[in-house]
Amino acid sequence: MSTKRYKDFDAAKEARNDDPVIVKVAGEEIEFPPFLSAQVVLNQMTWLEEDGSLSASNLPLWFKSVFGQENLEKISSKVDFETLQEISSFLLEQYGLGGDLTTPKETEESGDNPK
Repeated sequence: MSTKRYKDFDAAKEARNDDPVIVKVAGEEIEFPPFLSAQVVLNQMTWLEEDGSLSASNLPLWFKSVFGQENLEKISSKVDFETLQEISSFLLEQYGLGGDLTTPKETEESGDNPK
């Protein structure tokens, strides 16, 4: 068997760090899985806009897919939205997916509206 046409993905899996990711929020340590499954990442890709941003209507689905329903409920009741985004960025970094949750840019208001 030629090594050029063979790759042992089980060996790569054995070398992966399977320690859970732990985040401490309001005195409670919350455990996350060591990696996101391919299914989760592929689902998330369907929620992205052409420019790579995430529409506001898909944010709840996105957070639920990254955090899990139970963890999202625990965390979102204890933190503000900015902290929720910081936690998600940390998780994405741990999962090797970058740490920037991009949401759509606000549309500029017309000149007729006072700011």
